[in-house]
Amino acid sequence: MSQKVARTQFFYARITLLAPRATWFLLLLFIARSHPSIGQPLPYPYTKIDTIRAVQRLFDQKRMGGRIATAVGIPVALVGGVVGLFGSTFSALITLGQTKNSILSTTLLGSSVGLAPTGIGIGRLIRYSRRREDILLDAYESGDPLPAFIRRKLRPGYF
Repeated sequence: MSQKVARTQFFYARITLLAPRATWFLLLLFIARSHPSIGQPLPYPYTKIDTIRAVQRLFDQKRMGGRIATAVGIPVALVGGVVGLFGSTFSALITLGQTKNSILSTTLLGSSVGLAPTGIGIGRLIRYSRRREDILLDAYESGDPLPAFIRRKLRPGYF
């Protein structure tokens, strides 16, 4: 059997396997589009008090994550900076030709491992502070909608 005939037979066999799947997919798509409840927003099952408690839990959890990231990041940054400082100073003593700029860059490079979680933690502590939580909840109780970033963060586990 020639190679061209074998490829043609394989192509037709593949099409016949995929054709029923495509037909079923189109049928299911038609049924889904024709049903009136598809695409309609679900009724909001939570009360205002449930939402307030969920926002409080969200803020508490994010603040705790910020505290943990900051508590881990600061010591790691300090240890990395000290190790970088001593390592570059020791290297400068051995070579007797290293400048201050290379010592500073090595120290900053060593501390950068801890600076990332520290920055993330401080950012979370600022964004999810108690003051911002109180302002947000007061506005929500007075009738304003929740901000979009809070609505995106609220998951069913918070309710």
